[in-house]
Amino acid sequence: MKLRPDEAEALRLAAARVIAGETLAEVARWMNAQGYTGSRGADWSSMSLGRLLDNPKIAGLALSADGELVPTGLAAVLTADEFQKLQKRSRRPRDRAPDYDYMLTESLSECGLCGTYLVGARANNQTPGYRCTGCGKVRITADQLETYVGTYVVAQLSRPGAQSRLRDLRDRMAAEVQRLEKEIAALEDRRGRLGAVYLDQVITQDDYDEGKKEVSSKLRKLRQRLRFTQQAVAAPVSGVEDLVGWWNSAPTRSRRALVVLLLERIEVNQASAAGIRTVEPGRVVLHWRGAAEPKSA
Repeated sequence: MKLRPDEAEALRLAAARVIAGETLAEVARWMNAQGYTGSRGADWSSMSLGRLLDNPKIAGLALSADGELVPTGLAAVLTADEFQKLQKRSRRPRDRAPDYDYMLTESLSECGLCGTYLVGARANNQTPGYRCTGCGKVRITADQLETYVGTYVVAQLSRPGAQSRLRDLRDRMAAEVQRLEKEIAALEDRRGRLGAVYLDQVITQDDYDEGKKEVSSKLRKLRQRLRFTQQAVAAPVSGVEDLVGWWNSAPTRSRRALVVLLLERIEVNQASAAGIRTVEPGRVVLHWRGAAEPKSA
């Protein structure tokens, strides 16, 4: 198994999330949102990620003739201990709660304390929620946050002139998609030319590795931004009469697209005490596109 450095980094992070309790589907969505792709540039799925994390080669191991895992001496992404933890998780009874389709992940919601993006994660009682993986101090149930955001989004959509404003925003985002696609193509071309000059021995191995790392990092951030922007372009901006009814029954993808179109980001702060069942004033701050001031509860 031969992986690029950026691929190895992505798989180490993915394995850590699975070991911590996230499902393969949740981790695959996170990897796609972060701009990580497979060797051939394809999006990750729970199946493709599961196959890779279930392969002992990822830990430098192989099955012996008697069915035991033994070291191969080859380069490894995970330690043997980490691989065993992955195996234990995959062998647990499949009685866990079904995957939850989080609406406000993919860099849309962030921790108000440290700025780290929130990820979807279930609490100990299996209730879907959002949590910060940076400082770890901010958590909120998915129902609280999504209901709050949905209430304000529907209110914005009900305002006079909302449809026209949505169309203008979508046109701007469509132009942004074209710009990002050109920038990504240019970086991919640069990465190809970097490999060519290395093969021609114009640059050293260290220069090549450093240049490739820089380009790969930029590509990952741009692809993440592109996915985010494409969602906004796909937002439904007309033909919705009963907004509340539509919002409550629409697919998560459609609701997320409208949120992305209207909001730059959602800032979530700590609750004043554990067990608070409402969104307290100031806990959630909505940063609207083109607004002079953010709106907080």
